[in-house]
Amino acid sequence: MRKAVLLPTIKVVALLLIPIALWIAPREGIMSGNSICLFSNIFGNECWGCGFTRAAYLVLHGEFYAAWEQNRLIIVTIPLLSLLWLRCIVKETMRIAKQIMQYPKTDTAKRT
Repeated sequence: MRKAVLLPTIKVVALLLIPIALWIAPREGIMSGNSICLFSNIFGNECWGCGFTRAAYLVLHGEFYAAWEQNRLIIVTIPLLSLLWLRCIVKETMRIAKQIMQYPKTDTAKRT
């Protein structure tokens, strides 16, 4: 029982920490520095995903135009990723609730 509730709980907490981590990340660490994109490093051209982390960071901080300039696909990907993120949290929360509701209750009055 504990494992059945513990793993989904850890997953929900981890999912909730993703936007918090992006929110508290230092701006200079996100906005500057070398690219870690393998495509960009090998071929010297930016791929469609280049700038997405910076754009997501900017969206979380309310800088929508700057996010648009970093990666124009942000207008499509942020709503889709937000829906998937929310769906995963709701699914795991429902799994936790189901496991808790199925847990057999012990009657303390019968033990005495």
